Amino acid sequence: MTLIKPFLIVLVTLLFSYSTNAQLWYSQQDADINLEPNVEHFGYIYIVNTYGVDIQWNWRALENGFNNDWQIQFCECATCYTNDFDPLPAQGSCPDFGAGDTIEWKVGINPLNEPITPTTFVVVVNDQTHETSDTLTWTTSTTSSLEDIDSDNAVRFYPNPANESIQIAKTTGSFANDAIVRISDLSGREIKAISLRSGSSVESVSTIDLTEGLYFFMVYDGQSLTSIQKVTVVH
Repeated sequence: MTLIKPFLIVLVTLLFSYSTNAQLWYSQQDADINLEPNVEHFGYIYIVNTYGVDIQWNWRALENGFNNDWQIQFCECATCYTNDFDPLPAQGSCPDFGAGDTIEWKVGINPLNEPITPTTFVVVVNDQTHETSDTLTWTTSTTSSLEDIDSDNAVRFYPNPANESIQIAKTTGSFANDAIVRISDLSGREIKAISLRSGSSVESVSTIDLTEGLYFFMVYDGQSLTSIQKVTVVH
């Protein structure tokens, strides 16, 4: 009994940690920014609060290897910063993260004519409500391409921007019999939800009834959020 009890404690702890971390969904946690002289490129990370409650959170920069002579924009949970006059901040507090809301984090870099070198920017995101932390990493390079990044995604969306419709394609396999795509605006308000045909690998979703603007397209297999994409609709 003395051996079993510590084992059960460890097992319960691991299960609790897994289920807790699974409640914040990340489009990715490592974003690559492909740099070229005098051109601004962005790396995006989207976080969805799939808890049933609001959470309190904050962040701090763990590592900032960016060249301060580059033009840099950093947008966190509430504010966008640039290094035009001051260095990027090392930490910040966030408004309450509402249940079901989606937050966009992004880094934009224009290296101007300065040397382009591989480097990283790492942010620690602290969920104060559930006492968990995750890291977000932006890495600069000159070798990656959008095709390289997209090839790792489970679902692809095209064309983007969309006019009358957008294609949603599974890169491998097919959609499950309970797969749906939920479309929301940037405030997190759901506009509509559409069922995807079971066994299909490519589905066409009409966007003709959406007003021009930006939307989040979120694909669910059952209760699991499997992919998210920011889509621009232009008529």
